This record gives sequence, C-alpha cells and structure tokens, in this order.
Amino acid sequence: MSLVVRPLTAADRHQSSRLGAEAFGGNPAPSEPEGAEPPPLVGTVFTGTFDDGELLARLAVHDLSSLFHGQVVPTAGIAGVTVGLEHRRRGLLGPLMRSAVAAAAEQGAVISTLFPTAPRIYRRYGYELISSITTVEIDTTALATIPPYEEGVTLRRATAADVDALLGCYLVWAQAQNGPLTRTGPRFTDPAEDFLDTTGTTMAVDSDGAVLGYCSWDRGTGYGRDIAIEVYDLVALTPGALTALARALAGFGSVAGKIQWRTSGFDELDLLIGAGQHTVTKEQPYMLRVLDVPAALSMLSAPAGSDFSVDLEVVGDDLGLTDGCYRITAADGAVHTVRTRRRTASPTFTPRGLALWWSGRMTLRNLRMAGLATGGVADDATFDALIAARPLQIRDYF
Repeated sequence: MSLVVRPLTAADRHQSSRLGAEAFGGNPAPSEPEGAEPPPLVGTVFTGTFDDGELLARLAVHDLSSLFHGQVVPTAGIAGVTVGLEHRRRGLLGPLMRSAVAAAAEQGAVISTLFPTAPRIYRRYGYELISSITTVEIDTTALATIPPYEEGVTLRRATAADVDALLGCYLVWAQAQNGPLTRTGPRFTDPAEDFLDTTGTTMAVDSDGAVLGYCSWDRGTGYGRDIAIEVYDLVALTPGALTALARALAGFGSVAGKIQWRTSGFDELDLLIGAGQHTVTKEQPYMLRVLDVPAALSMLSAPAGSDFSVDLEVVGDDLGLTDGCYRITAADGAVHTVRTRRRTASPTFTPRGLALWWSGRMTLRNLRMAGLATGGVADDATFDALIAARPLQIRDYF
C-alpha cells in the first residue's frame, strides 16, 4: 500500500460518513449533489489515511477547552476513531494518531482527551484513564427524605434570558473541579441550546436573583415505578441550592420512581442522601495525555511562600511529543517550567504516569507502585504539593 495521511476535505465527506456508520452504527450521509459542498464543521478537524484515494481509517479532533487546577487548558478531544474492517491490525492507527495529535499540539493544545471503547488501544499512545461520565440512578423517594437546609433560596424555571447567568454558575462550579469542559469556544456556539434543550431547567436563586445552582432535566414519557427522570446537569454552589434542587426533583415521586443523573462517581448528592443508595446504569471512561509538558506543568500552583526547583523526565512517548527533561521552578505560589538538558536523580514518568499525576488522579508514590514512574523518592512531598486536591468531574461527551 502507498499510504497518505492528510486532513479530510468536503470531497471526502461521504467516505468518512460511511466509515463512521460502519464502526458506530447508523446510516451514512448521502452523496452530495454534483457541485454542492457541505458547510465545514466548525471546531473539528478530520484526519484520514488513504490508499489510492480510498479512505481506510479516520478520526476527528475537536477544539475544546478544559478546566484543570483552576486554569483553562486548550484540549484536543479525539473522537470518531475508526479503521475499515478489512484494514484492521495493519498498523494504520499509529501514523494517524501521530499526525492528528501532532497537528493539534502545533495549534496550541496542551492536553488531549478521549472516550475510549477499548482503553488498551490508546495506552500505547500515552493516554490513561482518569475518570468517567457515570450515569447513576436512585429511587425518587430517597430525595424526598432530604430535610430542608435553609431559607432564602427560591426556585424558578430558566428562560433564554438566563443563559449567561447559567453559564457563569457552571463555570464557577467547574473551576473547583478537574476535568470539566468550559463549554465555550467553537464547539459551543449556541449556549441557549446547551442549557435549555431539555424539558426544563430549574434554577435556585437567592433573594437578589443571583443563580446559586440549577438542574436541567428531561421528563421522558410514561409514568410508574420504572420511569426515570433524566437529569443532565445538577450544579450547585451552596448547600441550600443543592438541597432545594434535590427536593424539587423529589416532586416527581408520584409519576416517576427513579431519578438519573450524570456524575463521575461519588459526589455531594451522595452525601446528601446517604452514600451507597445509587445504582450505576452507564459508564463512559475518559482518558487523557499531556501534549505540551512545560505549558501543562506551568498551570500548576505551589503553596504560598514556596521557593523550590525540581526536575522530572518523561520517557517512552510513542507519539514523540513529550520525551525529555523538565525543570519546575516555584516562587511565591507561581510555577514556571522549561526544558533542561541536566539529568538529576529526579522522577521519571511514562506519558501515562504523567497523565495520572498531572490530572490529580494518582500520587507519584502510587505511580511507582504501578510501574508508571521511577526514581526521585526524596521529592514525593514536593510533587504532591503541586497537585492540589480537586474532584475529577466529567460532564460532556464528545
């Protein structure tokens, strides 16, 4: 085969759609009439592997932004990865990933993330599981047992005029987590649709009308013990808002026996109703890898008043982006990172280990236990101090 890896164009749309339908189901898009050209996908670049004009494999890279360590992190979201049935196990994915991810890094992406159907495939490229979107279900009656928390919080239905306030509330919540998308940028051009395209979005507001939380929910059809209300977002900035929203959902108890909501495992609502009462109904694992080590590490923060310098090394990057030595310098809480040629008795990370440590998923000591980091034992406390504890929370599937 004489293979060519390149970005897809409008002329490749039908082949790409057919390949996607083969992998993920559905019907391929019809061929475009002669002379017609479909509008480009804003914020998404498809890359494909061709042999004499035939598309053998393709993937998409979404231009996204995530929040980690309180910082906005440019993110390349990988999706729609597929190789034609007759061309699998022929080594096509490696060159395709290298081309697409390298291009994203050149465009400024600091990390890359994806939702894998088979995680082991992506581990060879430096990705590792850090969290998931987990759909959980509880009996509606469990919410009805929550006692009121405080006065001063009222509920009302959101309208298009509230969209900016809803996004502001979401961003305040998201900045306190690791992993959520910012829901801004080219993939999020219609905030009203993002926040209001459900049966209803209920807001919790204070006496001045400020949004303290919200939940967007879908009623679905039918009624009875087996019917579930699906909650897409449940975001609260205060305990009063969380309590009020949860108690409001309990009002569906006469027509729906279940409430489903999306989380990333154990969260505040579990504490409110008593841990262990929910059942997991769906889990969508989430993987991450670092593309730009100096930029990613410079987004960390050190304890106030700290003044230190530590080195680390990254080895074994199949995509050829991150191998090398780096020096982290902290002064007055600010962190700066540069490449360095000097090798010391510093920790050495694999790309997978770096992803787990940088995302806050695992400590350096535990990475050594798993064989994803070596050396630098004396620096454990320093490295752990650079990763402030934040819950990993993923909400948006792409």
